[in-house]
Amino acid sequence: MFRTFSDFQNKHFGKRFSGSQVFILGKKCSRCGKNPQGKSCFVLFTAVQVGDVVVMLGSSAILPCHIITNDRLSQITWQKTIKGKAPDDVFLIIQPTIGLKYRNEKDFRFEFIGNFNDKNGTLKFSNVTLKDEGSYRCIFSLFPGGTPSRNSQLVILVPPITNLMDYTPLEGNEEVPLATCTAAASKPKAEVRWIKGSLEGKVREEIKETQHANGTTTTWSTLLGKPGREMNGQSVKCVISNFCVFLEFSKQNYSLILYKYSKSIISLK
Repeated sequence: MFRTFSDFQNKHFGKRFSGSQVFILGKKCSRCGKNPQGKSCFVLFTAVQVGDVVVMLGSSAILPCHIITNDRLSQITWQKTIKGKAPDDVFLIIQPTIGLKYRNEKDFRFEFIGNFNDKNGTLKFSNVTLKDEGSYRCIFSLFPGGTPSRNSQLVILVPPITNLMDYTPLEGNEEVPLATCTAAASKPKAEVRWIKGSLEGKVREEIKETQHANGTTTTWSTLLGKPGREMNGQSVKCVISNFCVFLEFSKQNYSLILYKYSKSIISLK
């Protein structure tokens, strides 16, 4: 298990996963997303896909393409099937005499890093976006072996933009919002929840989600309760994680501070 994002990224991002592997990673949000308050936090999410090439938004992916055979190779063809494009769209070919040749539109983010003589048509795909997510297939033109192919499913991960908003409710018997913890525009979607400590049973959570057209999800969790003097100095934690993550890293540690004359706020401890 990888405790930090960099540990996981250095070893696995941009590579094909195989077998029944589950990767759990945590990343400090000051590096992975916009955090206007500049507060230290950890974000958790998982890559649980078998045989996929999994990369972070904006990073580089290695699309493997290699075959071992004694047949004669005349050409390597790359196709992609992505959202908004025709299926099996041929976007480049590799030949022994001309090297790499773009088809339709030139996308210079693709770099041929294989070796034709070794029957290796591997590509490096830089600065990936959510629109690039989909299936990539390399096809070998062999004689007399025909046209065997290799598939890669490119999966793009997007870390959430995190934020915690506190409120200044008046002391009273009405249930009001105390704080809202947000994980915005993440993929896969994040789970946002609270560790309430001694306030368990006195406050509750309200969850809202919005799914965006680009495949990301924003999740809000609002902590609600009746501001009372017994809440004075009590700590709560907001934890952001993805579905199926069992580790917990604290995102923020807040104390509820009750002022003597009716005003209470959530403030950083």
